Amino acid sequence: MKLKLLTILPLFCTLLLACDDDDDGPQAPANLNFNVQVSNDRSGKVSFTATADNATNFAFFPGEDPNALGIESTTGQIEYTYTKSGTYTARVFAFATEDLFISESAEVIVETDIASGTYL
Repeated sequence: MKLKLLTILPLFCTLLLACDDDDDGPQAPANLNFNVQVSNDRSGKVSFTATADNATNFAFFPGEDPNALGIESTTGQIEYTYTKSGTYTARVFAFATEDLFISESAEVIVETDIASGTYL
């Protein structure tokens, strides 16, 4: 009987450890930082940078066209050129998976000469 118990006990411990669920899958993104750098040459160019823990990709929405699709980035960096002066609400989403994401928004104030045709 002791021999059977000694044979079964290591097998049971191995199965128990194998079923230990330390990996709960992807972790939700956290600590999202969203930075906006507006060019001061009136070109309408804006650089967006986002970083987040556990994020695999980002989607940027500059806010100029509320119906526009997001601009995707795996690096967390994009440049966008606004065509009109104005104040916009830009938004970024940081994704770990399609269902695990966080977002942040920032106000962008753009002065551009593009729409008037005077930008050289």
